[in-house]
Amino acid sequence: MIEDRMSFIDAPFHIITLLKANKVCNLAEALYFYYKDNPNQSVQNEKASFDGLNAEKWFYNHYPLPFNNDKKLSSYCFKATICHLHWDYCRLKSSTYKQDFLIQTKELLQTLKLNKLNLKILDPHHIDFCHMVLPKSQIILKIKTNTFLKTFFI
Repeated sequence: MIEDRMSFIDAPFHIITLLKANKVCNLAEALYFYYKDNPNQSVQNEKASFDGLNAEKWFYNHYPLPFNNDKKLSSYCFKATICHLHWDYCRLKSSTYKQDFLIQTKELLQTLKLNKLNLKILDPHHIDFCHMVLPKSQIILKIKTNTFLKTFFI
């Protein structure tokens, strides 16, 4: 898979597994958990967030969207990517790292064919993250929240 040994090397694994599976089921509970008891572990290291971003870049370079013109699978894979990138961004403390992460995330998202996806499946906070990364982009997404309709440009 990825030649270099780096943190988050397993990041694309879940999507590659979906692409190669004959059947898939969705479970409501997580079967895999990260633990945070080692101070040197990658989830404790801000710089490791960029390894996760690089793993996502590697994945999309090898498996461009949409996958076999499957809009549903492609959309859910993109949602998994946004969840991962948002999680990595939120754990960054340094404003310099945050800014660099946003720039690199924008570069990645600009290479993807987002107009081929169903972006309505994204959670509102992930849409906010996309909007922060790609402000005033060509894609308009309307999400119904509890009391009103929000329009996001992603």
